[in-house]
Amino acid sequence: MIQHIPWDKLTFTGRFIFIEESVRGTSPNRLLFLIKCVFFMALDITLCFVATIASYRLLAWALFTPAERGFYCDDESIREEFKENTVPTLTLLGITLAGPFFIIVIANFIIKMRQQNMELAETFNRSTFVYLDYLAAFWLTTLSIDIIKCFVGRTRPNFIAMCAPQEFNDICIEHPEAFVPIAHCTTGWKKSRNSKLSFPSGHAAISVFSTLFLFFLFERLTETNF
Repeated sequence: MIQHIPWDKLTFTGRFIFIEESVRGTSPNRLLFLIKCVFFMALDITLCFVATIASYRLLAWALFTPAERGFYCDDESIREEFKENTVPTLTLLGITLAGPFFIIVIANFIIKMRQQNMELAETFNRSTFVYLDYLAAFWLTTLSIDIIKCFVGRTRPNFIAMCAPQEFNDICIEHPEAFVPIAHCTTGWKKSRNSKLSFPSGHAAISVFSTLFLFFLFERLTETNF
């Protein structure tokens, strides 16, 4: 867990939920309190999403570009046919972002049911703070992997199809064994950048991170609450 981040002071959930925790009594009041808890949780998570996506694009896309390693015209290892990922990136992000959220919330409500003295506000706070920890660590992992990919600059197996370098037609036809130090892609900025980010695997890194985070989370919850 990222314990040094003071979420209780940085979030709407932390600043307002405990203030209203004293609301007791009639069902309408309790229902209103529950609605506020859900609203502040959703607001904090949404703001965190916006901040992480914006900062990731600024840091990873604007400040870091893949290293140019060049390619040999006769290199058969970079001429594979272009195919979409077996697991699409959006699907992977949906699983690794939405899945842990529901797991964290359910786990904290199970703890609330086992500990009768645990207040509703504390349950929402813990769920929100732990998930924000997850998002912060997810952002750091993704950014680190992307930076490493840029420094390595390893071309993908489908580099020729993905990049369609201008030099492949200008140079390689006349000199099949030539080395091209810099490839000028003709397929657009996004594909050009992605064609040089083969290693390490971002999909594998995100999957491993998500699994390890949940593993250590459950280990800690088991030790402290069961």
